[in-house]
Amino acid sequence: MNENQEMGLQHRIVSPFDANAICRVRRMGLIADTGLPDQDMIMSLSRIYAGQLFDDYCDFFQDADCAQEILKQFVSEAEEADPKERFIRICLQYDTVYQSLPDPVWWISGNADLVELFSAGFVGRMKQLLEVGSEGGTP
Repeated sequence: MNENQEMGLQHRIVSPFDANAICRVRRMGLIADTGLPDQDMIMSLSRIYAGQLFDDYCDFFQDADCAQEILKQFVSEAEEADPKERFIRICLQYDTVYQSLPDPVWWISGNADLVELFSAGFVGRMKQLLEVGSEGGTP
C-alpha cells in the first residue's frame, strides 16, 4: 500500500454506466427535476458540439471540401443508424480529428434517452451546417 492509499486518497473509478451517472447528468441540467431529459438543453448542447466539430474538421483538413465530404458521408450513414449506432458514429468523428470527446457527451453515453435526443440533434445540426456550406455561405 502506498502513502496515498493509506490516507484514503485513491481515485474512484467512474463511468457513465454506473449508478451515480444519473446524478452527474442531472447536475449538468440534462435531466429535469421530473427525471426526464431536458429536451431544450440537449438540443442546445447538440447544436454547440456539432458546430464545434464542424469547425474542427474545417481546421484539421487543408481542403474544406474534403472536410465537408467526410462529414456528408457521416451524416448520410448516421441518419440511417439507430440512436446507439448514431452516437457511436459521432464519437468516431472526434477520433478522426484527434479530438477528445467532450465530458458532457461522454456522460450522455450511459443514458439511452439522452443518447437518442443528443445524437438526433447533433446529426440534424451537422446536416444544416453542410447544407449552408454547400450553398457557398458561411455556416
